[in-house]
Amino acid sequence: MDEISVPLAVEVDPSRNLNHLLADRVAAKGDETLMEHKLDPDGPWVAVTAREFDARVVAVAKGLVAKGVEPGQSVGIMSRTRFEWSLLDWAVWAAGAV
Repeated sequence: MDEISVPLAVEVDPSRNLNHLLADRVAAKGDETLMEHKLDPDGPWVAVTAREFDARVVAVAKGLVAKGVEPGQSVGIMSRTRFEWSLLDWAVWAAGAV
């Protein structure tokens, strides 16, 4: 089997994770729209800023920890692809779970 390698385009800090990515976005562009979602299938798209999303992530992460989720614990998410899935995914990471 042939092996091919290329140099890294970007050096990655091994101590950083996706939560740092969100924190960086909040620091740089916190009041800009990060994503949009619909509250009702027939309703309008609602903008969510990076700062708002981060606040929701922290709130849900605190709830997960209060319910007993611990660092390193596996958390399964069964959902269609939607805003709440993204929110829960980020909250699980923020709580230290996987």
